[in-house]
Amino acid sequence: MSDLGPPACATSSASGAVWRVAYKPDPWAWVPWEFAPFNGRFDDSRGQFRVLYSGATRLACFLEVTAQFRPDPAVAAELDSIVGDEEDTNYPATVIGVVPADWRARRTVGDAQIAGVYVEIGAKESLAWLRWRLASRLIHYGVPDVDGATIRSTVPRALTQEMSSIFYATTLAGGLLPDGIRFESRHGNDLVLHAIYERPSAGDEASSRLLTDQSECDIDPADPELLEAARIHGLVLE
Repeated sequence: MSDLGPPACATSSASGAVWRVAYKPDPWAWVPWEFAPFNGRFDDSRGQFRVLYSGATRLACFLEVTAQFRPDPAVAAELDSIVGDEEDTNYPATVIGVVPADWRARRTVGDAQIAGVYVEIGAKESLAWLRWRLASRLIHYGVPDVDGATIRSTVPRALTQEMSSIFYATTLAGGLLPDGIRFESRHGNDLVLHAIYERPSAGDEASSRLLTDQSECDIDPADPELLEAARIHGLVLE
């Protein structure tokens, strides 16, 4: 007879290059506490630690950070339904889906080599583990179950943040604490992202320990991965 109870959550060791798009001058700096509470998918719901997000490709990063400029589906549908005289220039077309030049100018692209052990939140073992841990909380959030769709959901954001807080406090096999969460982007299963935890014991050394060989550069408007993100989202770059 098999043991009762959920399996342990799945983890993996990270290595290789990662990227991050963030404000100048240092894309790898923790977001200042003055901007709390943070609203990222796996930010801490209790405000006790910070999270740094990175992508396995620049494309993954650009898709995440430019998604905010996508036309609202309802607005796009309404504009598509408008039929007018092509020669009428009295009412110029509404410009939607534009990434402003100043948005790009205020940000930079960082790259680094990642290390650490991360919870594979989308793995079957982790989903089963979360279902067991969050049984009483699902009713509170009005969520029927924990599955792959749940961890990608943007509503309620408090639920995925609570998941992150639980992982942060969970001791893994061997007595290790996870360095963060490895997850797939909601913009595509082939886009890998990491949410990296700040731990008080590591102090300001946390990001340099887990993210070595850090560097940064300006966002090139001709970057092929930025252009591809714009194409996928249907955006125009100023």
